Amino acid sequence: MDIWSDRRTGITFGHPATFWFGAAVCTAGVMLHLPMYLGAAGTHYRLAGMRPDAPMLTGMVLIVLGLGATGYGLIHRRPVKNTAQQEGYSRR
Repeated sequence: MDIWSDRRTGITFGHPATFWFGAAVCTAGVMLHLPMYLGAAGTHYRLAGMRPDAPMLTGMVLIVLGLGATGYGLIHRRPVKNTAQQEGYSRR
């Protein structure tokens, strides 16, 4: 059994390394939001009207890129043709 698929649920990854890379990049992007958010404790964590700092902007870009990579990682590769179909045999 392939380690990137689960026969019980039918879940498979088309590009597992890309999926996990995208998930890690998204996580890093979210973590980059935390310093500014935690620094806003004095305003009861309200960030409305504040200009985002460089780590927060970088985090926003990483989240978008990570979501794209994660989505691509879920797309299945083209199916491999069955050898019986390649040889002209039909199933009956």
